[in-house]
Amino acid sequence: MYLVAAAVAATAFQAYNQYQAGKAAQNSADAKAAALQIQANEYLQRAQQNIGLFREDVQKFKGTQKAVMGSSGFAAGTSELLLLEETSRLAVEEEGRMRKEAEWNASMIRIDAGNIASQGADAAKAARFDVASTLLGGAFKAYSASQGRGK
Repeated sequence: MYLVAAAVAATAFQAYNQYQAGKAAQNSADAKAAALQIQANEYLQRAQQNIGLFREDVQKFKGTQKAVMGSSGFAAGTSELLLLEETSRLAVEEEGRMRKEAEWNASMIRIDAGNIASQGADAAKAARFDVASTLLGGAFKAYSASQGRGK
């Protein structure tokens, strides 16, 4: 009878530890995934700030271009206006590139977060299968012990 009780207790203890390990793996993965989501959002915010700083720099540069053109003593001609337009066009292209790069990087971070969360869920599911296996194996051992075959 003591063998049966010991087998049941050992099985329950092992099953509990397996369940807790799976739960801990999932909690850890969920925390990492949440941190990555925050990182992705911060990445986009930093990119938006950098784009704002870039716009300021472009405006300063265009102001310098206008000042240089004005100091030359000539009236602004077609080529000077085209230069300013080209500067604006290139700035808009660069802003778009910066935005797309930030969005792509943030989406890659979010994909990583999803993968980590999925791995955590898989670890928890695997632990539940281990628990079931342990309980079934323990039940068999307890039955064997109760029949006098568990040595």
